[in-house]
Amino acid sequence: ATRRPLAKHPYMTLVDRCFALWNLGLSLFSCWGFYHMAVGLSQTAWNFGLQFTICAGTTDLVEGFQKGPAALALILFCFSKIPELGDTVFLIL
Repeated sequence: ATRRPLAKHPYMTLVDRCFALWNLGLSLFSCWGFYHMAVGLSQTAWNFGLQFTICAGTTDLVEGFQKGPAALALILFCFSKIPELGDTVFLIL
């Protein structure tokens, strides 16, 4: 009896599709987060100057982000690192 290669196994196509959807989701999430962080950072740089955005403490900088979705993007970015550990499973498979 001939054996099918593992790469052509139906489960592997499912894994490949899941991997593609996972990466698409991460890419869209990263674009969304970058957009909102760039807007918040540029507004802060415009209002307080570039030196403030580089040299200010984290608490001072985050205060300027509380008025828009940049704070949400920052929090979600931090929490997204936990499920991104799933990338390791996809890489191993």
